[in-house]
Amino acid sequence: MLQLDADEAMFPCDLIALDRLCATVTEDVIALPRFNLADGGRLHCTDNAPDWQARCVRLGSAVRWGLAVHAVIRAPHHRRDLPIYHYGFCKPPPGCWLRSHNYELIARGEPPVNLIPRAG
Repeated sequence: MLQLDADEAMFPCDLIALDRLCATVTEDVIALPRFNLADGGRLHCTDNAPDWQARCVRLGSAVRWGLAVHAVIRAPHHRRDLPIYHYGFCKPPPGCWLRSHNYELIARGEPPVNLIPRAG
């Protein structure tokens, strides 16, 4: 099972390669490199670029995601260079603020908001 966020994508050729890889690895989890894009789709480099995401999990395994926000898998995994492209930072600044604010609310167990408060 492959899990991608709504603001992430993979090339079709990489998805085909991942499907073939899943038939050969013995680990229950495959981690993929995620590259953050910003400013109209240009690569947004950070100190941890790419960040590796454990996103491909064998169905029927005991592996589970943890954390309320930015759920992660903490399990032994196989790394493979089949990139995920994250478009979340391509949003205008108000949209990024709202997403960050909602992450904080969800982490505290509060409901997210849908509107950006107006100044004044």
